[in-house]
Amino acid sequence: MSPSARARNRIGLGPVLLLVACALAVPLAGDDPLPETFQIRPQQVEFRAALNGPAPPPQNVTIATSLAPLTFDIATDLGVNGTPPPEWLAVSPLRFSTPGKLTLTVTRTDLAPGVYRARILSRAPAGALVSPPSVPVTLILERQPAVLSVAPDTIRLAARTGGGAVADVSVVRNTGGGGLDCRQVRARPSEPWLAAAVEAAPGECRVRITANPSGLRPRPYAGSVGLETPIRAAVINVSFLVTGRDPAIRLNPLGQQFEARQGQGSPQPRNISVNNIGDAPLSFRAEVVNPEEAPWLTLTGTSATVAPGAGVNVTATVSPDRLAPGVYYALVRVRSDEAVNAPLDVPVAFRVLDPNAVAAFAAPSPSGLVFNVAPGSGVSAPQLVQVFASSTAPVPFQAAPQTFAGGNWLLTDVRSGVASTAAPGRVGVSVNPGSLAPGVYRGDVNTVVLGGGELQVRTVNVTMVIRPPGVSLAAAQPRAAARAADCAPTRLSATHTGLVNNFATRAGWPTPLNVRLVDDCGALVTGGRVTVTFSTGEPPLPLYHLRDGNYAGTWAPARGAANVTATAEAIAGSLRTAVELAGTVAANVVPVLSPGAVLNGFSPRIGAPVAPGAIVQVMGSELGASEVSPPDSGGRLADQFGGVAVLIGGLRLPLYYLSPRQINAQVPFELKPGVEYLLLVRSGTTISVPQPVGVAAQQPGLAARPDGIVTALDQNFNPVTRESPASRGAFLTLYLVGMGVTDPAVPSGTVSPGAPPATLAEPPQVRLGDRTLPVLFAGLTPGLVGVYQVNIQVPEDFPPGDAEIQVTQDGAATNAAILPVR
Repeated sequence: MSPSARARNRIGLGPVLLLVACALAVPLAGDDPLPETFQIRPQQVEFRAALNGPAPPPQNVTIATSLAPLTFDIATDLGVNGTPPPEWLAVSPLRFSTPGKLTLTVTRTDLAPGVYRARILSRAPAGALVSPPSVPVTLILERQPAVLSVAPDTIRLAARTGGGAVADVSVVRNTGGGGLDCRQVRARPSEPWLAAAVEAAPGECRVRITANPSGLRPRPYAGSVGLETPIRAAVINVSFLVTGRDPAIRLNPLGQQFEARQGQGSPQPRNISVNNIGDAPLSFRAEVVNPEEAPWLTLTGTSATVAPGAGVNVTATVSPDRLAPGVYYALVRVRSDEAVNAPLDVPVAFRVLDPNAVAAFAAPSPSGLVFNVAPGSGVSAPQLVQVFASSTAPVPFQAAPQTFAGGNWLLTDVRSGVASTAAPGRVGVSVNPGSLAPGVYRGDVNTVVLGGGELQVRTVNVTMVIRPPGVSLAAAQPRAAARAADCAPTRLSATHTGLVNNFATRAGWPTPLNVRLVDDCGALVTGGRVTVTFSTGEPPLPLYHLRDGNYAGTWAPARGAANVTATAEAIAGSLRTAVELAGTVAANVVPVLSPGAVLNGFSPRIGAPVAPGAIVQVMGSELGASEVSPPDSGGRLADQFGGVAVLIGGLRLPLYYLSPRQINAQVPFELKPGVEYLLLVRSGTTISVPQPVGVAAQQPGLAARPDGIVTALDQNFNPVTRESPASRGAFLTLYLVGMGVTDPAVPSGTVSPGAPPATLAEPPQVRLGDRTLPVLFAGLTPGLVGVYQVNIQVPEDFPPGDAEIQVTQDGAATNAAILPVR
């Protein structure tokens, strides 16, 4: 190619060819290699939706450049030059500066079934030689049957003895084709302390579930709300913890995660908040379990006294300097002599990266900002965002504000700078309401580190609330009902403050989800309900109110996903809002507990408490390497085997059976009943995120066959079956789990004695049909571990046929089974 031709190529077709080279990340044939000037993630977007169904979650596209920050206008077409914008796609914002984030939203699903294509175009300002490549967008609209969605389908409520009723909301939708008429939805609570009502709302039905502690003793309770809909029946499981006035601890989050490049300094410290949810002060102390196995982890603020309703942070700091690249885990234990549910264990996960394989990346903090301003008040005081970079040497960073609906109300005091691990970049973020009307406005501050590798955009979520005229900041204090005499709110705003947008996490790792809920009067909403749903289809995660309008929870992603959207749906009174986060979940090998993972071995019911001494099923994934029944030793079950252990309240559970997806174990007799503990699984060097487990003094489960026939032996040790029914007058032995402590007490994991037998401290009642039968013996079965037996006699005059049999103990009933009688 002649010099003149090369010049023409660079001036004329150069931008086009450069964009192709950037997109393909290959040099141009016959030309010098060109650097990848722009990085777009993802390079194409696909939506799938049901015809006439709800829109799929929005998706993000990030655009970053190694050049100086540039500003571009956004346009869309149908994929061919000169075609109009698609009628089904909205893109926001329509102008951005690099680093930028575009939010793509499907606006219509009422088109004809088929595949629709569009393209996002970034138009450079006059004089610019390059623009980002176009981004293809595809919508696949399919005929789908109706699909019932219930979020959440498990609700956890808590109230104090003598306190008022508490409530939560589950949202019922048709996420397939067609709609859902709320007038055809019926909700039927299973317990007298439980109530449910169906409320119609645009595009959804809300089931308001109320639990009343009146007349209930302190302990965990379980119930359910059955749903009848035109699509199918469903069940909402309800866990209800009635507490006394004793101090109790709630940890937030339920673990922490870190990533750092080897030899590039320690990442930003992170906190675990120790919160007192009782009515009296408590003192705590935090420690690393087996600190010699985790010399890379340091805790500070490890002891304090916490007032009721308050929280104190324990700070975790990690150092990668002496570690080889890899993944490391540690266990943090929080003890308290006053807290009824202590000790509590949570994991810390640490991934050390090879600095030669992974370039420096941005980690902005905090993840979310909320500004509460008066109309026309001018530029606000700045809030600080620190941009941490995983590099000991200073590296350049960029920061760019953008607003969702346009306008220039979001400001940063710098657009670029340098950052390192020890000296993060500093970005002052302010808002200027100017002439904007009162209301809620959303924006982003996009950050990127130019570390020589992939340009990973991380986005700080920003909300500006412009209060109505005359509403002072003092009037905009937290209020549960979001109502005040001087201002009646009409809109909610939810801001993600736990994760940045375009986040990156790993399957099974503790991932904090925090949402700050504010109304358009500027009030922090303390009585709302926030549930996070995931585009991957994993179970929704309800967040709990921590304090001051902050709602918190810990997500342990069930599996890896290249793209995942987490949508926080908030409801307060009649107001509703939703806000999305997008990111990636890397595949990982680590134990992951299923929601409501701990189930009674004979009566598996999600959300139900378990009793000391009960045989339980612990459900999840990657729980153990293989299927095995650990051998006992001297009449005692092993409490760890093959590197696997299950912990609750600082105690290891005796093990019956291990497999990758299920562990059968015994709840320790030593646990104090009436409270909620945390349970986790340790498998090899990896540790799961814990799940809450309610422990009641008794929660019996009755053994039954798959056909519903009770598991029973007659006096001749013959099993009762449908082909061999129980005779009238026969003596029967029923088998149960979860009946609590005995006299004499039997240590956890040990074979039950026969002389004398271990009898129940709380005697049961047996109902057969409409009769209550005398109990001849109730206690642990001699020679077995954790299995109880109840001996009864079938009445001589009992009518033949199938009769329902059920055992009740101190108000807690087993599952019902069938006893055939002849």
